[in-house]
This record gives sequence, C-alpha cells and structure tokens, in this order.
Amino acid sequence: PLEPRPIPHLYEEEKRFAGVVRTSRPERADHEVLLHAGTDSLLIDSNTSYWIEFDAKELTTGYLRLEMSGGGGSRIRIRCAECYETETADGKRVKGVRDRHTDGYKLVGDTDRYVVSGCGLADIGKREVYEPFLFKTFRYVRLEIETADQPLRLHRFDYRETGYPLDVQTSFQCSDVSYHRLWEISIRTLRRCMHETYEDCPYYEQLQYTMDTALQMLFTYQISGDDRLARRAIHDFHCSRLPDGMLQSRYPSIRPQVIPGFSLYWIGMLHDHYMHYADLAFVRMYMPTAEGVIEWFRRHLTEDGLVGTFSKKYWSYVDWVDGWANGIPPARLAGPLTLDNFMLAAASRQYAALCDAVGRGDAAEEYRRFARQLNEAAAAHCWSEEKGLFRDGPSVEQFSQHAQLWAVLSGAVSGEAASSLMRRTMETPGLARVSYSMSFFLFRALSQAEVYEHVFDAWAPWHAMADLNLTTWAESPNGNRSDCHAWGAVPLYDFPAEILGIKPERPGFSVTAVKPRIGHLTFAEGSAMTPRGKIDVRWELANGRFRMMLRSPAEMRFRFILPDGTERLCEAAEGELLQAECDYHQG
Repeated sequence: PLEPRPIPHLYEEEKRFAGVVRTSRPERADHEVLLHAGTDSLLIDSNTSYWIEFDAKELTTGYLRLEMSGGGGSRIRIRCAECYETETADGKRVKGVRDRHTDGYKLVGDTDRYVVSGCGLADIGKREVYEPFLFKTFRYVRLEIETADQPLRLHRFDYRETGYPLDVQTSFQCSDVSYHRLWEISIRTLRRCMHETYEDCPYYEQLQYTMDTALQMLFTYQISGDDRLARRAIHDFHCSRLPDGMLQSRYPSIRPQVIPGFSLYWIGMLHDHYMHYADLAFVRMYMPTAEGVIEWFRRHLTEDGLVGTFSKKYWSYVDWVDGWANGIPPARLAGPLTLDNFMLAAASRQYAALCDAVGRGDAAEEYRRFARQLNEAAAAHCWSEEKGLFRDGPSVEQFSQHAQLWAVLSGAVSGEAASSLMRRTMETPGLARVSYSMSFFLFRALSQAEVYEHVFDAWAPWHAMADLNLTTWAESPNGNRSDCHAWGAVPLYDFPAEILGIKPERPGFSVTAVKPRIGHLTFAEGSAMTPRGKIDVRWELANGRFRMMLRSPAEMRFRFILPDGTERLCEAAEGELLQAECDYHQG
C-alpha cells in the first residue's frame, strides 16, 4: 500500500568540475571551455582519438551530463573513479596518495559506453544529451572519445550533485588543528553514504548494512539531530526478518544475506534511538523483532553456555583484520567465539533496558539474568589467567582487541578490572587489532573503562588516511576497494560526545551528561545536537585550571563530571550560560 514518504527528497545542485588533471592534448587549452558555463565549445575533428581527465576535488555523487552536437557514430567512454591507483606485477590494485597521477598511476573504475547518434543535430542547432538514470560516484572522471567520419562538438560536461539533505548544525575546533580535517572529512563521508537509505559505500554495493547504519545513525544524531532516515532504516531491517527470527545483514536487497552479529547491532540501533529521542511508541513496534533475534541466539547455546557455531549459510563476519579470512576470526574454525557471547550479552542488556522502558519489568530481569549467564560462561571457559586476556575461543590460544572490548561493553568486566583489561588491550603486542568500524566500539570500551586517554593516539590511522589525500574515509586499512565508507566517520561521534563531553544520561536527554575528555588538548569548542536543540560548549585548560562554558538551548538538566572527578547536577533555563571549573594538570 502507498504511504507518505517518510524521508525528504534528495537534493540536487548544479556543479562543474574544478579542473583538468591531464589530457591527450596538453599543448592546447581548449578543454578549459568545458569547466566554465558559457557559449564556447570544444571541437574534436573527425577520425580522431581524444581523452581528458576531470577533477571534482573531492569524492562526490551526482548525475553526469554530457551535451554534444554532430559526431554521428562517435564512441564515448566515461570512466568514474575514486582515485588514481597502480597495480602489482600480478595485477593486484594498489592505492597510495589518492591524487597522484604520475609514474604509472591511472584511473580504474566502471565505464559507461555511449554511441553518438548525430542525427544532423549540428545542422539545426540542437544538442544531444547523455545523462545516466542512477547517480555516479566519483572524484575523477575520464572522458574518452573516438570520432567517426563527422567532427564532434562538446558543449558541456558537468554534473548535478545529489544526496540526502543532511543539514549539519554543529561544529568542532580544538587546539590540535589536525583534528579539524578529520571532522571535515568525516562530514563529507557521511554525506556521500546517505541517499534513499544509508549505504555502506556509494561507489560499489550501495547497500544498507546494519553495522554501517548503526554507526551512521549515531553520527547523524550528533551533527544534525535528524532521525528520519534512521527511523526508516530501523523499519527496513525489521522488514527483513526471516522465518527463524534472524534479520538480514543488508536491506533492502534482492539477495538475502545474514551476518548473525549484525542483528545484534540492530538491537543496539533501537536502543540508541530510544536514548536520544525517548520515543516509546516507536520502540514498542519493534520489541517482538528484537526478542526474536535474542531467542535465535539462545537456540544456538552449547552445554557450556557459550554461543555455538551457526549454519554454514550464514557469514560469521566480525571485522576486516589482517589474517582473518573474509573477516572471520580463525577461532571460529575451532568452535564458539568469545566475542559472540559478549555481543549477545550486551544486546540482551540493551533489550532489558527497553523492556523496563515499556513496563515489562519481569522480561527485563529475565534478559539481564541471561546476560549475566553469558558473561559467566565466557569468563569460565575463555579467560587466560596467564595472559590476563580473554581468548578468542575456549579452545584456542588466539587473542584480539575485539574480545576484550566487548567484555567491557557487555558488563562482564567493570571498574578497575575493566581499566586494567583495556590498558592491556592497547599495550599488548600481537593482538589482532580493530579496523576503522570496530574502532568505534573500542573507543566506547575505553571510555566506559575510564582510560579514554588511549583514544588520542588511536586517531593515527585517520591522520594517515588524511595524509594520503583522501577526501572521504576508506573501508578498511588492509583493502584497496572503497574509498568512502561512513562507518569510519567516528570523529562525528567522539568529538562532540567525548571531547566536548555531551551525551544523553537519561532517555531523550532528560538528563544530559557533560564529561569532557582532555587528552593532550588545551581547548576545544563546538556543539552537539539534541532533540531539545543545539548545545554550545567551550572548555580550556590554562595554568593548571580547567574552565568550561555551556549554553543550554532549552530548559534542561545537566550532570557535569569534571576532569578532577567532581560532579554537579544543575538545571538551566533556555539560553542560560552555565560555567564550571576545577584544578587539573595534564599527565
């Protein structure tokens, strides 16, 4: 049945290319006419080959438009690429500095082929236009032309940029100016992965995956406060439910695919929305689906209380890690994964909180008890006393950051024990290390364990990507495919929620926690969005004294947790400026 569209229409904005990188006729400047709106045109003689590579200056999505006249029978190829790249002797793709176009670097990507009709258009003053029906993703575009017996005149080559109308309301600055480019690249990456749905990447699959989407939704909440696409995504995955209770890992999609752990991210997605917007009517619609996911996992418990192996038709992907074939920890070959227990325990606790919210106290206690049982089973069978770490499985001597961070997020380890575990997680050599997407959860565990100071060094991979002149974040550190994956836009959460310190302590920001993380910084300022409006924050550290100012957008309650550990609960009127300070010495 037809229903009102739940999201706004995509925007479209006329754009022209910023420049030309190289061309087969470098001695001539006549290609410049294609970069500017005007009446001039570029004439390509008959029986001639010609190519030109355009630069949009940043990765974008849009509808390419080529206007031409004459040139009947000419063959045109339009290649869209994310970057320049080369290849090894055995044909493997290699990406380095993304705008490097010398020394054998070339544009690789999908190509449209078009045969010009001509049809006497040059004689009657009309133009032939080629434009694709689906938007293209590109930073660079290579235009190749082979004319036939008629000369071809090019009048225009540009594009209409398109995407979800993400309205960025917030900003961020700090004493380390290198963080500013991380913020800007993150915003651009999120924009490019939002259209009719959230997307894993705009260039390749253009599919809405649960893990990607769960993070992208949080990023959107933080910088725009818009939850319309998020609400649609939650419903989409609910609609993907299979008869056994499991959700598809990407949806809408004509090919079903299941990654069991991704269904647990969907429960977290529902919990995150409740914490930000406190919409109980919305939550109630999806409670049976969430419970069905947990019960699917419960049916896979072993006699030891561990989550066992899954059907071979399901993909046990965890993270893109060196040595993990297809993203699956090698421990899976030997049996249960410790990680599965902890992730299920974390999701069960989130579901229990939702049960409490809708008045199902008995169910809440049942699922909290289930979470404790899962954690106890993992501790009994997967803990290595010698290493002081959780093994990746009960019968292997393999270790990863993943098992440790989820031990903290599940509540299996807390307090000083969690702090010690997370320090070992960051300092022990040889552990399988998280990639960009799982870094989000690593940072949450470091925050929960009160050792967030490790995060400031952990931004190194993002700085490295920026140094390679990426304009959006890459999919993973060990791959050469997508250059635009918004699951890496982690600064959009951490900068407002941790460095500025703004988080919902109670659902709907009925109480807002203000707990800034200092690290090596001496000041930070910016804003974070809430359903009640934008909170503006500035803090600075000088002469051993920490000072913070916050402007409340509405009548709100705040709990300040200052760097020296002192706490203060206060109420603010609309527009009121709150201040707090304490003694604090870095290091």
